[in-house]
Amino acid sequence: MPKPIKKRIVKKTRTEEEVKNIYEHLKSIYVDNAKNVQIIILVLIVLVFSAIGLWFYLNKASARTAELQYKAYKAYEAARSGNDRDLLKEALIKLKNVNKHKESSLYLYYEADVLQTLGNTDDAIKVLNSLVDKFSSDIYILPLSYSKLGMLYIGKGNYEKALKVFRALEDSSLPVYRDFAIYEEAWIFKKLGKDEEAMKYKVKLVTLFPGSPYAREVQAELKALQEREAKKQKATNSSGKKPRK
Repeated sequence: MPKPIKKRIVKKTRTEEEVKNIYEHLKSIYVDNAKNVQIIILVLIVLVFSAIGLWFYLNKASARTAELQYKAYKAYEAARSGNDRDLLKEALIKLKNVNKHKESSLYLYYEADVLQTLGNTDDAIKVLNSLVDKFSSDIYILPLSYSKLGMLYIGKGNYEKALKVFRALEDSSLPVYRDFAIYEEAWIFKKLGKDEEAMKYKVKLVTLFPGSPYAREVQAELKALQEREAKKQKATNSSGKKPRK
């Protein structure tokens, strides 16, 4: 039997008139909304050029920041190694320029360090307070900043503010210097004549950080104290009298 002949499906093609009608329809839409379309196109152009401009600006700014930081660090390194006041002043100018351009925790710390070396304690304290406020999540520079800030307050005899700083360091989740903070708190309480409070912090130090060099120092101190107390007790027991203080 002969195979049945399949009918060929003829695809419909758009007539010239239909194409013309579609064109006219689109044209009318554009004419009716020409103003809005032009605004959208203009906005897109502005956004594209803004993005390109921002990209170039950020790259240029980043390169400029890196250049300023490099020059400031070299000046800081030279000044610290030579401990020359003129070099320190030059380094300070460059460090201030860096932080004015773009603040960073590291270069604020360098600035405070130079100010301290030059004897400008109040300005160093101001910079460090700004640092710990603005970069509270920096686990690397923050412990150093707290420690330096606390010691500067001690140097000025402002023990209450020093205690506040060291307590903040102790209570933080920072990985280092918490033992140092407790050690300094004990020292401050001793300095203020609060011996019982000082002893509490010494015990806390050797309990929480037994391997710390500060804890070993306190352990030696506590051991010497225990030995003195034992001798006093022995003298009391042998003589039946209280030893002279």
